[in-house]
Amino acid sequence: MFSESGVAMLLIEPGSGRIVEANPAAVRFYGYPLDELQQMTIQQINTFTPEQVAQERAAVEAAERNYLIFRHRLANGELRTVEVYSHPYRFNDQNLLFSIINDITPGRHAAEDLWYYQEQLETMVDAQVQEIERNRSYLHWILVGALLTQALVIVLLIINIQRKRQLQRQQKQTTLALTALATTFAPLSGEDFYQAVCQYLADTLDVDYFFVAALTSDGQRAEVLAGWADGAPIVPFSYALEGTPCEDVCDKNRMIRVEGIQQAYPNDSLLVDLQAQAYIGCVLMDKCQHPLGLLVALSRKPMRNAQSVDTLMQLYVDRISAEMQRSRVEKQLAQMAHFDPLTSLSNRTLLADYLKHAMAQAVRHEQMLAILFIDLDGFKTVNDTYSHAIGDQVLVSLAVRMKKMIRDEDALARLGGDEFVAVMQHLHQSNDCIPFLNRLLQVISEPVIVEGIEFSITASIGVVFYPQHESIEADQLLRQADQAMYQAKQAGKNRYHLFDIERDRAQRDQHEGLLRVRQALEAGELELYYQPKVNMRSREVVGTEALIRWNHPDRGVLPPAEFLSLIENHPLAIDVGHWVIVTALDQVLLWREQGIHLPVSVNIDAIHLQCPSFVPQLELALNQRPGIEPYDLQLEILETTALDDVTQVSNIMQACRKLGVGFALDDFGTGYSSLTYLKRLPAELLKIDRSFVLDMLEDPEDLAILDGVIRLAGAFQRQVIAEGVETQAHCDALLKLGCELGQGYAIARPMPASEIPEWIRHWK
Repeated sequence: MFSESGVAMLLIEPGSGRIVEANPAAVRFYGYPLDELQQMTIQQINTFTPEQVAQERAAVEAAERNYLIFRHRLANGELRTVEVYSHPYRFNDQNLLFSIINDITPGRHAAEDLWYYQEQLETMVDAQVQEIERNRSYLHWILVGALLTQALVIVLLIINIQRKRQLQRQQKQTTLALTALATTFAPLSGEDFYQAVCQYLADTLDVDYFFVAALTSDGQRAEVLAGWADGAPIVPFSYALEGTPCEDVCDKNRMIRVEGIQQAYPNDSLLVDLQAQAYIGCVLMDKCQHPLGLLVALSRKPMRNAQSVDTLMQLYVDRISAEMQRSRVEKQLAQMAHFDPLTSLSNRTLLADYLKHAMAQAVRHEQMLAILFIDLDGFKTVNDTYSHAIGDQVLVSLAVRMKKMIRDEDALARLGGDEFVAVMQHLHQSNDCIPFLNRLLQVISEPVIVEGIEFSITASIGVVFYPQHESIEADQLLRQADQAMYQAKQAGKNRYHLFDIERDRAQRDQHEGLLRVRQALEAGELELYYQPKVNMRSREVVGTEALIRWNHPDRGVLPPAEFLSLIENHPLAIDVGHWVIVTALDQVLLWREQGIHLPVSVNIDAIHLQCPSFVPQLELALNQRPGIEPYDLQLEILETTALDDVTQVSNIMQACRKLGVGFALDDFGTGYSSLTYLKRLPAELLKIDRSFVLDMLEDPEDLAILDGVIRLAGAFQRQVIAEGVETQAHCDALLKLGCELGQGYAIARPMPASEIPEWIRHWK
């Protein structure tokens, strides 16, 4: 519209007044080349001063008109009086003024011509009076002739003025129509747009009936989309084109009949019902110039302004055609976006919308919802053996069968490949869907014949129900149904399986726990506490044990029992274990800078110890810290760690000993303690489990076990340390048994690394 309009139009930057764009009509009007216009500001063209511009804006508000009157200077220096229609819009993320310039200079010239003839006539009258005085009879006839000439001139002037006014009215109608198209109708689309255009044209042109219709694919009928009649919108309807003026419009692209339209088409009942006398119709074309629809105007009286009606209709034809094309493409895209092209079933997108609505309905009416994930068994063999074309036909046949079984209120969708999902509503209990599941399995398993080939297809179905005890989203329900379907396949196929919510909750809790621990590791929320080890006879501090803690942002400091079980035998335990080792080594170096030589022991998970990269990573960590001395680091392992492969664990321990790293068997006596382990595992230290130490004073059996373990360690030349030393009495009893090393609350509780130096200074 901007490029092809014969009216001058500009796009202007509001702040600077710079001309951003001008259409060809503006270039012709101002006489400047387009690139030169784009380098100018509107102030260089407008001859009004800022004060005059302000006065004109005040006059516009006082007169309540929607245009400004300025004087613009053309490239040749000529001045023109113009009406400027401006309105702000947003083009390409930029706020600009869309201005339509209407030259009203010709109207001023007409007035000047009228004044000129008036002066000439007065001169002629004066001359005639003088001539009459000289010759009354002669001047009489001259006066008569002058009067006749004056009358003729006045008549011509009146006709000329009327024609100019008519042209100005038409030009103003065109300008207003273009402005409405660019402003009022710009944000509208679809039927709202058609309705607004028909109402505007009917009211502006005083026409009784306006409508927009789309042609059917065969071109035999018109579907009226929107219209305006007698001051109210019309109800959409459909009618056959045969024997109507619309049929001829489709052939000729355009038709104007100012009167007698009923007589020309006596079989058109629509014309009779409307009592139409005049008709104007235009064809709406697509980009390939194929008919899309019709824009029609009807009047109950002869149409004297047919030219104006036709002119304005032509202004809107392209815009309506474009909107009709856009609507058709939008419908096609919607079809493609929501339906499977092979089976015409709902696709994943439409299923998601339906499922969300069905879930809300189930909660509102306190009913159950069943989601069925259907996967055909062995369907890949059909495609591989007989081609995808045959496979597609089998899918279509099965889709038709399943669709017939689905109730009207339920839904069936194809996710892709040989996967389908059915949604059943209005269930009172889970068993209500069992008969349907059995029938569905039976119907699917019935033979399918395609091109003379018989196929026997079965299906595995996973079923999940909603609502559940926990809040759950639609995509989670589909994943649950998918998991249940795999359970059905693993159980032998051609069956259904109901989803186990409790098992899934446990798996999700495990997954969420692992994820949260990893986040804690990455966010620096983990910390090592240290519990001193002492020689209970000499009171010497011989080392510390590093114990992990989690500084949880919501729950505070968590002990290892709260989270280590989540990562047990999981690869994440390797990352956490490595972090513990390097953090403990760094702490040993930090204490040494403070004058404290304190070896540290670290608990190692079995999966970490037996990881192929354990020894290389440990060697790298030690090499990166040359200040670490031999046996500053001791690794504590459970005796059960060696159960799977004693030889492998022994080799790993030997490799670590070569690096100057010692070992302790943790919780000794609670697992599968044997002489074989003591003989083959090169551990310097045995840690007696605290469960024996705590009850040794009251339980003779625990005391006997302690005595035996201590004697066994002495026989194998291993040191022994007791955990769980809670009281002075425990210390005394252990020393009597020959156990000098201990750790426990009677000595010190686990504490942050920063508190260890102070504790050592006050240790007695």
